[in-house]
Amino acid sequence: MADLKLTPNQAWMLGQVQRAGFDPDEWFRPMDVGGHDANDVSSLLAALCRKGLIERRHRPASTAFLYHLTPAGRDHVADREL
Repeated sequence: MADLKLTPNQAWMLGQVQRAGFDPDEWFRPMDVGGHDANDVSSLLAALCRKGLIERRHRPASTAFLYHLTPAGRDHVADREL
């Protein structure tokens, strides 16, 4: 299993995704979770993908990605809120 120790920025980003209130099967863009600096947000989301907390896929007809919170990501956020 992937290392689930998060940096403060990764934990903040995971919290931002959770607070955005997306449906479990809803995909989002980095700008939907405060992505003012696309490179910073994309790198945080990519790190969370490597940990299995976020999933990503290519946007149709684009080189950009869409993301969504995985069940492991939802569980990780829920565990931190206890």
